[in-house]
This record gives sequence, C-alpha cells and structure tokens, in this order.
Amino acid sequence: SDTEATYLALRDDVALIDRTRAGRLEYSGTDALDLISRLSTNELLSLEIGHGAATVLTTPKGRIVDVLIVSRLVNSLLVLTSWEGRQKVLEHIDFFTFGEDVAASDITCHTGSYAIAGPNAPDLMLSMAGLKLERYANAAVSFGSIDASVVRTDFLGLPAYDLIVHANSMPSLREEHLSPANASDLVVAGPDAVETVRVERGVPAYGAELSESYNPLEANLMSLVSFTKGCYVGQEVI
Repeated sequence: SDTEATYLALRDDVALIDRTRAGRLEYSGTDALDLISRLSTNELLSLEIGHGAATVLTTPKGRIVDVLIVSRLVNSLLVLTSWEGRQKVLEHIDFFTFGEDVAASDITCHTGSYAIAGPNAPDLMLSMAGLKLERYANAAVSFGSIDASVVRTDFLGLPAYDLIVHANSMPSLREEHLSPANASDLVVAGPDAVETVRVERGVPAYGAELSESYNPLEANLMSLVSFTKGCYVGQEVI
C-alpha cells in the first residue's frame, strides 16, 4: 500500500520494500576486485570478506554509468546496481576487461530481494537474525530453510538491509518470516512511499540524477569518491 501510514513507517520506524527490481551481478576471479576498483571512484582494494563499499562507475569523461554497492563474499563479489543500469554496467566493465582473470554473471533474474528499511531496521534485524552490520557489510543468514545473503545497503539514506534469496524462495520468505505476524507488524512500503523518502533525503536515482548527463559532484556523490586511491577511469575530470 502507499498510504500515509506506510510512508511514515518507512521514514520514522521500519518498513518492508520489495527490492526484486534491483540489479544483482556476481564477479569472480582473482582480478575482479582490482578491475572494479580501477573503473570506479572509491577505494575497494582494502575490502575484507564480509565488508563492502559504494562506488561510482564512471566514463572516461567522468560521467556516471551507475552507482555500485560492492560486497566482498568468500569466493566472489556481489555487485548491486540499478535495475535499468545493470546491462550497461556489465557492458562497461567488459569493455575495459582485457587479460584479467574475471568472470561476470547476471544473477538478477534468478534471485529476488526484500529490504527491511527505516530508522529502526537495525533493531529488527538484530531481533530477527541476530545481525548487527555496519554500512555495506554483508553476512550469510538462514531464515528457517531459506539461505539468504544480507547486505546493509542504506539505499535510501536510511538504515536498510537487502535480503537476497533464490527467486523461488521469495514467497516463503515473505509469508513465513516477513509477514506482519512474524516481523513486528512490518508494513509494506510501495513505490510512492519509497520515492517520496528518496527525494526528501536527496538520494540520486538511475534515469534522473544517475546518468551520463552528470558527474558525481553534480549528483551529490562526492562521499563515494576517493582522492587518494590512485588512477581510475574518469579520475582526471573528476
């Protein structure tokens, strides 16, 4: 629903958001982290397993391809993108891949995701799954028989945890673990409530502020830019 109550729950308390329409890519290989670091604005090479960072994938002219949330898993990288931009991200990274040991896979259509978001999301995740994650950190969690990867994305500028599961497990996860009866009267925030909070908090979105019409400064993304990491594509312009 998109009532005022669900908007207020997302803004001031906690709400559930269907995040299936987000891009989910998997990169493996010994050079994957180094490659994405050389193509984007933030420092990634120091990431340890279980941690992550947000970074801006930029063109040689310093324009925005998309914002990536890069999570380092045990044997691979999970890269979250916008739904509309994921193919462009794949093509952009592939264009700059030469002899590196890197393999890419688009797992978007084989997976789904719910987000628990809002100021009180950390308390709910702690009570539901015993998780206490810093921003962009990740963990493997089981909800009953359902295995999930949890990434703290904070994608609306508020605490937010993406629960990523196999697509076939989405109905069970919702009904058995994320229903109001099982998750402290958790309400569902629909697109209008999400968009309102996004605009209020000045978070850029793909197709609006995230496009090759803008650079990271113009999209208020300078917190995702490292000025000490060394060379990356678009660095001189930025």
